Amino acid sequence: MGNTEKINVLHLNTAHTWRGGENQVFNLINGLKNYDIDNYLACPPGSPLFKKARNSDIEVISVNFKGELRLFPIKKLFSIVKKLDINIVHSHTSHALLFGCLLKLLHPRVKHVTTRRVDFHTHKNPVSSLKYRKRTDMIIAVSDGIKQVMISDGIDPHKIVVIRSGLDFTKLDNVSESCNLSDEFGIPEDNIILINVASLADHKAQKYLVDAMNTVIKEIPNISLLIVGEGKLYEPLENQIKKSGLQDYVRLTGFREDVPNLLKASDIFVTSSYLEGLGTSTIEAMRMKLPVIGTETGGIPEIIKDGENGFLVPPRDPGKLAEAIIKLAKNEVLRQQMGKKGYEISKDFSAEKMAEQNYLVYKKLINSGKIN
Repeated sequence: MGNTEKINVLHLNTAHTWRGGENQVFNLINGLKNYDIDNYLACPPGSPLFKKARNSDIEVISVNFKGELRLFPIKKLFSIVKKLDINIVHSHTSHALLFGCLLKLLHPRVKHVTTRRVDFHTHKNPVSSLKYRKRTDMIIAVSDGIKQVMISDGIDPHKIVVIRSGLDFTKLDNVSESCNLSDEFGIPEDNIILINVASLADHKAQKYLVDAMNTVIKEIPNISLLIVGEGKLYEPLENQIKKSGLQDYVRLTGFREDVPNLLKASDIFVTSSYLEGLGTSTIEAMRMKLPVIGTETGGIPEIIKDGENGFLVPPRDPGKLAEAIIKLAKNEVLRQQMGKKGYEISKDFSAEKMAEQNYLVYKKLINSGKIN
């Protein structure tokens, strides 16, 4: 390939929901508009990402991904690659990864890049080997923690580059009003507000946060916890809250469009995950000058500097989590100091920086066929 070859990227995202990964894809493609590169997004019709991309001048292509081995999606994608002269395929979900690998198999000149956002171990089977070792040219890990997990799984470290997630801070920086928690949830105006923003999934481990609240309220009765998000564990968490008698202290808000306004109304951000790729919700909270509490897992220690912008605690340890919450809740000056430090750290996680680093990966792959 010549050094002057135009970069044409086909981004693959198979998700039907809107979570942190979809927000990252959206931010990335928008950021890449600043470079001499053509970007196309293939995603399910009617998905939140499809709708948002279409309204943001992103070239979006409707692909109905139904089952990894069905022929229709791969035939359509192969046709797109040929028609648009695609030379980079970038897969952004685990489901999309196999489609990217198949495109690489059918069209060997295409470079396949995939972004890994979770610190789960990869499966040790022939299919996983095909995905990560045989048909992927470069793996972008969003944290050093993810990179180390992949290396421990036997993946060549030279195929892995760390590019941390980047956020568009525009909406956060322009929040003028906070939510009225008194009117909506009946929370007294002088309460200290804890907030957790995450999908209600097992690895997000909100049950340990609810357990911690049993201890916290004994020390600080004027405190409330908002758990923001949706997922299959909504009902189990609701039952846990009722069984513990915490209905007056813990609210499940479900999915919210106004997370920045909720953050502005809060005092402390808490993440309780026992697995976490990086934690963009934590970065958003830091941008809003909130002190943060997180667990020592995955990429979280890369954004929370223990004792500087918040506290780190062991995962699955309600006791230590409660201790950290109580320490911050009782010290307003410390909360303000840590919030200011977190705001400074958040500047390292901009969407512009993420887009530039992804562009450099594409450019090097096209020019030399490799990164290192």
